[in-house]
Amino acid sequence: MRELTGKLAPFEAWTGSKAGQAVEPLGIPRLQEILAVNAQARINIPFGASLTGVAHIPTNAERDLRDLYAVSNTKRNIWVLVILVAVLGGLWMFGKLDPVLPEFMERATVIGPIEQPAVETTTEG
Repeated sequence: MRELTGKLAPFEAWTGSKAGQAVEPLGIPRLQEILAVNAQARINIPFGASLTGVAHIPTNAERDLRDLYAVSNTKRNIWVLVILVAVLGGLWMFGKLDPVLPEFMERATVIGPIEQPAVETTTEG
């Protein structure tokens, strides 16, 4: 550990001498000069026309019109389908869909009639 500390001592002395030095401010004229460098490019009509001709579709290229970054609704659609099938299955099981279904799809035809529980009547007397 001491060997490593000894090797890093010159670096630590150098960084210690740099700490706390004042930084020269850029000032408004220097900032304007820096920002003006990019403003020197002049675009005229022939130059602009040459830029529009650069982009073209390569030969044998195919366009893909899918939005690869669209939000996927697959999970939501699966849940809607599962709930819809469960509700329709329950309605069919209790015979609520029989009036709108063809006879061969009615619950009574496929499974049999819905059996009503026998009610025992007793007479007390």
